[in-house]
Amino acid sequence: MGRWNGLFVALVLVACKQDTNVYALTPEIAVAPEAIDFGEQAVPVDTTQSLYITNGGRARLDVTLSFSDDTPDAFSVDVATAEIPPDDTWLVPIHFLPETYLLYDGVLVIDSNDEDTPRVEVALHGEGVSAPFPDIDVDPPTLDFG
Repeated sequence: MGRWNGLFVALVLVACKQDTNVYALTPEIAVAPEAIDFGEQAVPVDTTQSLYITNGGRARLDVTLSFSDDTPDAFSVDVATAEIPPDDTWLVPIHFLPETYLLYDGVLVIDSNDEDTPRVEVALHGEGVSAPFPDIDVDPPTLDFG
């Protein structure tokens, strides 16, 4: 019986040990994809691709979107700020509207309250091209209505 009492006392002491580790509830950002390539886009036609910003943490993630100073105006977003609850994802439409026949490169900057990763940058690329002309053949070339 003495052996069981000793084991019981040891289990009680282990169970009563105070946990000195404090775990903070923090947000954790994850962004996908890491880069967006719009490819060739007819001028001036708007196209959109999606960016996913996920909060894998246990506290609200506050996000602000902006573009680097050298990013052309051809890239845009509809909404520049969001509060993302834990275990939730914000789907961000990224627009590309080329104004002329050029290569476009820029950077979308994502600032957040994630202490480990306060800033994420997403490379943007696209090219303005001329729209293809339709090749229309009419057969017969004329119609006789009577």
